[in-house]
Amino acid sequence: MLPEHVVNKLTADMRSLHETVRHVELKSKDPSYPLFVAKVPTGMNFVEKYPTDLCFIRFNDIFSIYRMQMLHFSVVRLVALSLSSQIVKEGTPTIAIMDPFYMRESIICNAGDQAIATKQVEDFMLANIKKGAILIPYFPEDKFCTLIVVHPQHSHAVYLDSGRDHKKDYTHIKALLNDALTGFANKAGPLKVERKSRGGLVLTHTTNFPCLRQSKQDNGMDAWYAILQMQEYIKYADDMLLPETLRNRFANMADVPDRELRKNWGRIQQFICTIILQDVNNRSGEFFYGYGLPPNDEIDLRLQMSRDERPFNSLEGCRPFPLGIQPDPTTGTLLLKLERYMSTTYVVYKGRVPGVYDDWEDCRRQVHRFSGNSYKGYPTRVEAEGRYARYLEREGHEEEPDEDHGLRDDAHRDHVGHVLCDCSLG
Repeated sequence: MLPEHVVNKLTADMRSLHETVRHVELKSKDPSYPLFVAKVPTGMNFVEKYPTDLCFIRFNDIFSIYRMQMLHFSVVRLVALSLSSQIVKEGTPTIAIMDPFYMRESIICNAGDQAIATKQVEDFMLANIKKGAILIPYFPEDKFCTLIVVHPQHSHAVYLDSGRDHKKDYTHIKALLNDALTGFANKAGPLKVERKSRGGLVLTHTTNFPCLRQSKQDNGMDAWYAILQMQEYIKYADDMLLPETLRNRFANMADVPDRELRKNWGRIQQFICTIILQDVNNRSGEFFYGYGLPPNDEIDLRLQMSRDERPFNSLEGCRPFPLGIQPDPTTGTLLLKLERYMSTTYVVYKGRVPGVYDDWEDCRRQVHRFSGNSYKGYPTRVEAEGRYARYLEREGHEEEPDEDHGLRDDAHRDHVGHVLCDCSLG
């Protein structure tokens, strides 16, 4: 928590958010999970399927915002979703911002995960086929963030890297974007500019593009610069469609005095805090999840699938991240298992309205805070319907537990065998 004299100098939204966090930390019965939950909006080409449909903003990440320290990926994702939503609402015709959930070296370094991420980029390009530029916040390492601006029709990608000393390795993201461009062109038709290599289309990747660089004082604040660049891109969208005009704009930004940059960081602080306070923690906000948190085991599972295995810092000390699902030994990946979650069909055996559900949120509504609830997830709807039919034939007696679908009095196992806490406790 911040000293009182510092809090008194904050803006209204920043003070309110600080007091909200302070109240939760001091009053919560379970301070082991100090975080806010953001619900990813549907129908906007975001990564919105379970378990990636929630974004967790930890309290320690909020205080990194206050202290102008390195921003975690989850915060950048929330900002990107908010800015993307803003573009849609305002009808900005020339640009789109992609949900960066997959855009991390820690995910795309594996071939199986890279294929899933490639499909996401390809689908996003197709959904925004009339947009001249696609903005992608990319994390070449956990502590570094580069804004990539892709111009699909011109087969060009610009890397706005604000870092000073550390050279990034873009090998995997280059391959991913090239493959996505090839898939996009196969479905969208010929591009205005096409470059081919080894039987596929390739982008011209400009990784040394002149842009605003971090000062020695700011070194390590890559994500702050990426957010500023996204905001500038939205503000001057019509003037930044081609690399030449983009170059001129960011060359002008490079001449901005350090004093003016400080003001930008203050505005970004306020912007992020307002998103969390008004859009995440407010029942009328577009990212509002609901009152309370998901069950603890579900939070652990979602965090691990999101590659966020940092320990929790709380008033009770540091809680190590629990061991859970391990990478698939045949592929070395977690996202292939995530795909199984995305295709799951759920059976509610005991809940408000028992039956078969294709969506986790529909299932959750039937069992959340329902005493004695019972549900299971299955890889296919055919299997789920068969299990539920046999359950009904046995006059409501649950099936015998098996290795993948066992039930317990206080917990339920999903279709890959991970224990989920009873939703009645959530």
